Amino acid sequence: MNEEEFLLCAIEEAREELNRVASVRKLTDPAVIAMSKKLDKLINQYYSYKIKQKNTPERGNA
Repeated sequence: MNEEEFLLCAIEEAREELNRVASVRKLTDPAVIAMSKKLDKLINQYYSYKIKQKNTPERGNA
């Protein structure tokens, strides 16, 4: 599993966990907020990875 696949899986798992917890707790609950921050961090890591990939010349073409 490469980094992109790992991040996408982690994002999906965090999203499912957040939805599960948010369905039984208030959105202002500290646990929901913490999970939302975790998901935000993973999404930011994914976008940073994609930008880095876009700005890195493909191997063999340089």
